[in-house]
Amino acid sequence: MRGAWLQIFGVLLVAVLIFSVIGGILGAIAGFAGAANTLTTGATPGIGFTIAIGLASVVVTTFATPYFAGLTGLLYVDQRIRRERYDLQLATWAAGR
Repeated sequence: MRGAWLQIFGVLLVAVLIFSVIGGILGAIAGFAGAANTLTTGATPGIGFTIAIGLASVVVTTFATPYFAGLTGLLYVDQRIRRERYDLQLATWAAGR
């Protein structure tokens, strides 16, 4: 199936953009918390800021890693089904039930 790389690239690009936006939002929240602490105490961001950024990173990675693994598997199965014409066999099998 020629031209399938563009579809796969588009799906993966959208997924990366979604998780990048979510990671950016969580990082901004942690950054604002660190900046607020810096403004009130006058000190440089300390261990709390580092922990907040680390937690934001862990949360995004915890959800993104299995999501990308599942998405990659789903795209692989979709391409196999389309290349081997299993979609037509499954449709005729479902119509016969």
